[in-house]
Amino acid sequence: MATLAALGTGGAIFLGLPPVDEAGTDVHEEAAIGLEGLSAVAAFSPTPDCPERYRSFDSVSLAEVVDVVNRCSGSTVVFADGGLGSVRVSGLFDATDVEGFLHLIAASGWATADRRADGTIALHGSDSP
Repeated sequence: MATLAALGTGGAIFLGLPPVDEAGTDVHEEAAIGLEGLSAVAAFSPTPDCPERYRSFDSVSLAEVVDVVNRCSGSTVVFADGGLGSVRVSGLFDATDVEGFLHLIAASGWATADRRADGTIALHGSDSP
């Protein structure tokens, strides 16, 4: 089974699941099953708002990643702390899995999530990873 990557480095974080295991086998769907805090893989149907389930990002703002996750998961993740959205991130994400995304964010040490009564998920920044 693949390992979860969440590393903080110099003002940026890398989050995601490695695309292949040690033998070179694609493990995207297998890796999401059975990891604590991640939901099982569900069927995916591309839409104009979400053409790809797995999205790779390279040094983009966390706000850009959250926008994709919101569009693909149907969730509403917002920033409670203004500067958090400008944190640069790289990684591979299942854009349909908001719970897995929040687990990766929490594991990075950069932010915590809190669910509001209206269903909105607010991200709160930490001082450092």
